[in-house]
Amino acid sequence: MNFLTWGPDPWGQEILIRISWDLLYLASFLGVLFVVAHAVWFTFFAKEEVAPVDDATLAHLPKKVARHSFASRAFHWIMAATMLVLLFTGFLPVIGVQFP
Repeated sequence: MNFLTWGPDPWGQEILIRISWDLLYLASFLGVLFVVAHAVWFTFFAKEEVAPVDDATLAHLPKKVARHSFASRAFHWIMAATMLVLLFTGFLPVIGVQFP
């Protein structure tokens, strides 16, 4: 199987042109394996260290901390959903889906 395709650039140098789409399955498997290993690590091996907090530190904090506005949160989630849709539809022709 040819995973890497090499070819000349306009100046005649040999460069990597593309990698095989068969590596997409390997990358997906390794991504899932990483997430599972990370979850196992944090569940069983990572110990949470909490520093003690004194009353003098808490006295200077406001009762409610200002967070991001609704507009900035909505913009973020709309853009995130848009990027995921673009990423998903970009791979559809690779796996054989034909658009009209």
